[in-house]
Amino acid sequence: AGKPMILDGLTNLERINFSPDGRYAYLLLEGGRHVTTLDLWTMTLLDTQGLGDAFTALDVTPDGRYVVASNVPTNDVAELSFNNTACKVSIGGQPRNRCHISIYDTVLGTSQLTTLDQPLRDLDFSPVHNELVLTASKPVAAIDANVATVWFYDLGTRSFTSVIEFPNCADELKI
Repeated sequence: AGKPMILDGLTNLERINFSPDGRYAYLLLEGGRHVTTLDLWTMTLLDTQGLGDAFTALDVTPDGRYVVASNVPTNDVAELSFNNTACKVSIGGQPRNRCHISIYDTVLGTSQLTTLDQPLRDLDFSPVHNELVLTASKPVAAIDANVATVWFYDLGTRSFTSVIEFPNCADELKI
């Protein structure tokens, strides 16, 4: 409650997510191309980091160190239909985004853009390890079905540690 504040320099807000302690808001701005950190205790804009692509989703790791931007699943295709019996996803129209994630390190103030070879469907964070877990589905003509891929990405080393593939759809990931 109270009087609304207008902060200069904030345009085209796409998403907001918060640090685990509630002190910082991470704002996805400018068509999803920048993340700006807002200190909610002082209502001060701290910094802005370019992400290297346009994104539609924003997540924060449980420890608050990393902010992950992704193009999952909003605006990744123009048309999408799902056949539940065959577990197949059909994509029509023109793709609107590439399969990218951008990882912003709030301590170092750097970001890294990573390209995936499949349309990203969902992501979550491992509560046990400092890993980002990503999932995707791709059609495989030889088996006339989709293959789900799950990647494990170590945020500390900024590298993929393992990948699992299995015949199925991987549209949602919950850890």
